[in-house]
Amino acid sequence: MNCAFALFVTGPVGGHMMGRAAYLSGVKMWDKSVRNDLAEVVKKKSERNK
Repeated sequence: MNCAFALFVTGPVGGHMMGRAAYLSGVKMWDKSVRNDLAEVVKKKSERNK
């Protein structure tokens, strides 16, 4: 039971972290992507760090 809970919790978190790391390192998005929700967040962070 504890193992199943750990898989359900860590799976989505790991997927999110890998996707965000790929985006920040410059991996191109899929050609048929419709939205880029992370662009605004990255822009705000870069402006704030200046």
